[in-house]
Amino acid sequence: MRLACFRRWAVFPLLAWLAVSCGSLDPQADAPRFHESETASLVLLYNNNQNIFITRPDTRENGFLPLMSRDDVVRKLDRLDMGHDLAVIVVANMRTAEEDEGMMSDWQSVLGTHGFRRVVFLRAGYGDELDGLLVMRDLTFAGSDLSTR
Repeated sequence: MRLACFRRWAVFPLLAWLAVSCGSLDPQADAPRFHESETASLVLLYNNNQNIFITRPDTRENGFLPLMSRDDVVRKLDRLDMGHDLAVIVVANMRTAEEDEGMMSDWQSVLGTHGFRRVVFLRAGYGDELDGLLVMRDLTFAGSDLSTR
């Protein structure tokens, strides 16, 4: 009876310790988060090159955001009336690191040639809020050269 009681009192603290310690293994726990949603001139919701939404500036047609391809977005950038201080691209989670790198390099080039001063790539979250999302990359264009923050 005493052995069973001892096991019970030894197991519960061990389980609690395991639960708490596993929570600290999150590699994104200390990653930078975005907190500048109000200053974004352009916001793209990016799933792949055929599934992109422009949410800022408002591009709704008949109350709905049009689904665009990469080429559609590039053409639309020349016609949109907006500032060029900060572009934000919210990236879907279902991508490999290699796909992310290629996509970020491509958009870095496109947005740099369209006169944006800064581009931030964010990992998509569960809501519509930009603030608090994980920053994947934060790039600043200074003249013709590009620096990473």
